Amino acid sequence: MEPKQLMKKGEREVASYIKQECCRPGGDVQLNELLDFLLDPSKGLDEQDRLNWCKALIAGGVTFEEFAKTGAYVLLSVFSCSFVFMLRCSNLV
Repeated sequence: MEPKQLMKKGEREVASYIKQECCRPGGDVQLNELLDFLLDPSKGLDEQDRLNWCKALIAGGVTFEEFAKTGAYVLLSVFSCSFVFMLRCSNLV
């Protein structure tokens, strides 16, 4: 499914779906396509919508605030660690 079509489902639903997909072998294809779209360097991260999508993906299906309150940010999943690492390596944050 194309990233724009996937994004029509909403941040939380897509984040939950992507989290589940990343837990199965070969399930990260849609994540890669979505991240390519969201983190396109020609567009930058100055658009709030893109930042909200990145936060939703890190939170994995709950709101970013709920994610932070649970202490889950301390015990990041493999998905979240990879995502944060990619952001830092790409000098976007």
